[in-house]
This record gives sequence, structure tokens and C-alpha cells, in this order.
Amino acid sequence: MKKSGLLVGAALAAVLGLSACETAYNPLEVCTAEWISERADRAMDEFSGDVSSSLNTIRRASSDYQRTGKFNALQIVSVVSALSNLIDKFEDSRALRDLRVLERTCGDPTVVKLAFTRFLYDQGAPQRLIDLLNDIDQYQRLIENAGR
Repeated sequence: MKKSGLLVGAALAAVLGLSACETAYNPLEVCTAEWISERADRAMDEFSGDVSSSLNTIRRASSDYQRTGKFNALQIVSVVSALSNLIDKFEDSRALRDLRVLERTCGDPTVVKLAFTRFLYDQGAPQRLIDLLNDIDQYQRLIENAGR
């Protein structure tokens, strides 16, 4: 009885070990733009639920901007505050950790920046706001250093 239990255990361990090897990603095979985009979008979708208040602020200001072609002073302050909140939460998020794994797996240092930019765009942020974000030092440090 004991020998058969050991044999079953050894066979199970071998099968589990082999299946784990089968699921290891080969960057040359899996790191297509579609594969990266799908996983980046999934990470950012989970993040969006954590920052709904900031996203609503950005959406309202973006809607006004599209209607008038400018931000007023109060909107600028609220949008900068919302962006700062987004960056702070993103820095500690699972989304950033997942995106860093994609960066390392595929050797692409632009994954985080592209995913966050696309996320903002998909949330309705105008290009001018995205450009503003790219000029914020806190954001640049996050993209270059956080999670590494």
C-alpha cells in the first residue's frame, strides 16, 4: 500500500512539474502586441474600479474641455489633484505589478507608459491632459522607477 501511494505521489509530482514547464512563457512566441495589450488592458480594467472618483473628475473636466476648448482654473486644480491621486494609487496597485511583469517578460520598457496613456484615453481624457500628465515629475519617476 505504501509503495503504491509513493508511486502515485511521484507520478503526480512529475505531471505537475511537467505541466508547470509547459505554461512557462517564451517571450519570442508570446510577446506579440495583441498578447501584451490584452494583459495590460486586463490589469488596467481592475485598476479603474479603485479610482472611480478620480476618473469621474477627469471625465467631467474632459467633457467641459471638449465643449469649451479650455480648462478653467478650478478644473485645472481638480484635474491635477485627480491625476496625482491616480498616480499615487497606481504606484501601489496590482496593475503596476502586473505591467512590470509584462515589461520584464517581454523586454519592453514602454509597457507601463503605453498602458496608462491608453487607459486615460479610453476613460475620455483629452490628449492635452495626457500631455500634461507626461510633464508631471511624479508620473515620470513612477514610470521610470516604481515597482522595479
